[in-house]
Amino acid sequence: MANRTETTKPSQQQAQPQTQDRSPKPEGANEMRQAANLGLKSLGEMGDRQREILDTFAQTTREWVGRAAMETELVSETMRKLGEARSLPDLVNMQMEFMMKRTQLMAEDTRHVISDMQRLLSMGSAFMIPGMQMGSQAARDMTQRMGQAGAR
Repeated sequence: MANRTETTKPSQQQAQPQTQDRSPKPEGANEMRQAANLGLKSLGEMGDRQREILDTFAQTTREWVGRAAMETELVSETMRKLGEARSLPDLVNMQMEFMMKRTQLMAEDTRHVISDMQRLLSMGSAFMIPGMQMGSQAARDMTQRMGQAGAR
């Protein structure tokens, strides 16, 4: 019988619940938790900004594809008209009309490029060092120089 009681003792020990460690938390645990939460919040904000930038890239791409389609249509229409021309003055007038429309499209494209770049720079400034964020004087100067260069 002694052997039986000895063999049952280990199983009784296993069935006893383990006591939880209720020792005091190390100093600075709250600060570490707060820092971790701040880091997670910052990562979430950075993810939001990246998503916003990617959405802007997608929108810009759709706009430029539309612009390319407009130019393709302009060239096709001009080629059709040139094929129907009956005289040299008609050909010259059609060519001048094409060049005027093409020049207008190029001017609009330039404005769109500058606008798109300003929008992307503004959004991307969140990733830059604080002194170069879009609200800073250096960023305003850079944006102004870009606008002047586009106007030339």
